[in-house]
Amino acid sequence: MSFSIEEVQSFLVSRWSLPIRRACPHLPEQERRYIRENNDLPVPKWAQPQFLQRWLGQAIASRLAWQEQQPDPPRYRFGRRSAPCWSQTAILPYDPRCLRGVDEDQLLWYAGMDIERLYRIAREPQWRVGENLWTLTLLGTCRHLAQVYGELKRRHKAAKARELMWQALRLFVTWRAHEAA
Repeated sequence: MSFSIEEVQSFLVSRWSLPIRRACPHLPEQERRYIRENNDLPVPKWAQPQFLQRWLGQAIASRLAWQEQQPDPPRYRFGRRSAPCWSQTAILPYDPRCLRGVDEDQLLWYAGMDIERLYRIAREPQWRVGENLWTLTLLGTCRHLAQVYGELKRRHKAAKARELMWQALRLFVTWRAHEAA
């Protein structure tokens, strides 16, 4: 397994994951709001920086709110490529050597695709695929995004990496299929 029990528990009860849990409409209300006080579970290393997890939750929530107002079903910028892969391979981390070997446009493509995949996972009721697999797939996608951010940070300073990731999130929230056509 790619995530420890402590990492999964940390996701379920810690403050760092609250924005993402709140953005998942099919989670029970208690799981969407619960934070364990005096939490002794550390924030997983892959979940750093925590602002990225907050940004992801905010972007997902914004897109969900917009989509609820639309009469049409969701359209996806990345199509089938961003569909969740409900298998154990989806939770494996990216190979850092592969991330180093791609250009910046490709990194930003990965970021956009993984943001959209995270949105699609958040929209999926976890009982359809199984709560454990749903949780692990969501965590795997969050880790992929943290890895992409880490590679951007390695190539640039932190401020530029934050700016690039913020642009990818803003594009995800504002992208409209009819405008892209």
